[in-house]
Amino acid sequence: MNTFKTKTLAASLLVTLLATAAYAGPPEPRSAPDPQARAEKLATVPGLTQAQRDDIIRIEDESREAQRALMEKARSDHQKLRDETTRKLRVALGDKAYADYATWKLEQRGEHRRDHRHDRMGHRSPPGADGEPQAPAGE
Repeated sequence: MNTFKTKTLAASLLVTLLATAAYAGPPEPRSAPDPQARAEKLATVPGLTQAQRDDIIRIEDESREAQRALMEKARSDHQKLRDETTRKLRVALGDKAYADYATWKLEQRGEHRRDHRHDRMGHRSPPGADGEPQAPAGE
């Protein structure tokens, strides 16, 4: 085995090892804050009475629940909109043309995300790095 292949293999194994070690699995769902810990933290706020601390906890709990319900409704509405759009496109295009369009759209999203990521990172891929032919020098 030549040194280039050895180094390439070692580098790919290292990347795989690091990626595996960095992945800790899906995040655990957030649980409600511990009421005892919240009460202890609020007790350190100067000038609050127990009644005021109780009001803070009640109001924040109500707000948290309202936000949770709002987010769930938004997710549901978003899914309904996506489903309705898909249905309309299938009716307008037919199954074959819709499948072609959907495939094309996914490919476009991948290119957009890849380009956006490079822009956000403050640099672009060198010409030809993405498989696109380079313009000849002097043009």
